[in-house]
Amino acid sequence: MSGNGLATMEFCAFLSKLVSLRCEDNNITRFNELKVLKNCHELRYVHMKGNPIAKMSKYRDNIILNVKKIEQIGLFRIQVQTCKA
Repeated sequence: MSGNGLATMEFCAFLSKLVSLRCEDNNITRFNELKVLKNCHELRYVHMKGNPIAKMSKYRDNIILNVKKIEQIGLFRIQVQTCKA
């Protein structure tokens, strides 16, 4: 989906088995658009370089909040920390 001038992530709404998302060089500007990624239950890799949202503070935090199984955002590996009660 890279380089298509997309401003919305609606196309992900029914991709529950999606594992890797390359949505680079588009026009995603709002964190609200990332909420649809909650529907992608198998998503592990997200690449959004070249979107205005990727330059915003809390960009990675918002992806982590919306993607339960995230392992990598762009070039950054995500470390899963476990808490002991």
